[in-house]
Amino acid sequence: MPQGEISRNITAVIKTAEETAKNSPYKPATDVMSVIKYASDEEALTLIRDGRITILGESRVQDAAGRWLGNPGFIALRNKISLHFIGHLQTNKTGQALEIFDSIDSLDSLKLALEINRKAEKNAKKVPVMIQLKLSDSETQYGVRPEDLKPFMKELSALPWLSPRGLMVIAPNTGDEKLLNAAFSGAKNVYDVFFSSPADADGHKNYFSAGMSGDFETAIKNGSNLVRLGSLFFRTHGGKA
Repeated sequence: MPQGEISRNITAVIKTAEETAKNSPYKPATDVMSVIKYASDEEALTLIRDGRITILGESRVQDAAGRWLGNPGFIALRNKISLHFIGHLQTNKTGQALEIFDSIDSLDSLKLALEINRKAEKNAKKVPVMIQLKLSDSETQYGVRPEDLKPFMKELSALPWLSPRGLMVIAPNTGDEKLLNAAFSGAKNVYDVFFSSPADADGHKNYFSAGMSGDFETAIKNGSNLVRLGSLFFRTHGGKA
């Protein structure tokens, strides 16, 4: 995709996000993450060089390692962005993930939390994490159910090398606006119970991370302050990130 088209897509996305936030009752200060798993290397580098999107998301450790540890073009621009992991993290890849990423946004089990804490202590580096909230009964979706979040957060409080900074939410796969609103609104209510301040104790911005390319406007209307977008930047026609 030509550089000019990516630039126009960035302009359109930022404008839509800002206008939607302005009209939301929550008035969220929404940040935009670019998910680059389906972008070519040159498309991703073009977006980074543009400078307006400074949060990038990756969902596969192996792919991220190839880019951020092995590709000179990405390595040279690494200090320009904050890199977030948003996929299902296997415990055996935790060490490499902590080497690559600035934030783990998809903490979905106590087992994973314990492993991140163990590796973080070994590296003497505290790790910002978001808890992935499970909103559906799908066996393919990971996460912590809303009713289990209180005891889960209590367990996390005993892990000194983790810095909880919000929730990551994946909406139900539906085009029904009422169902989407209900899902995002319910998740926002849960978020507000546990993350009432703008930042965590270590100074990281707290995020209610909800909304992808197909539903980010609905998510922002319901208070999302971090949307995860992919296809809207790198394709002529939109779709799910």
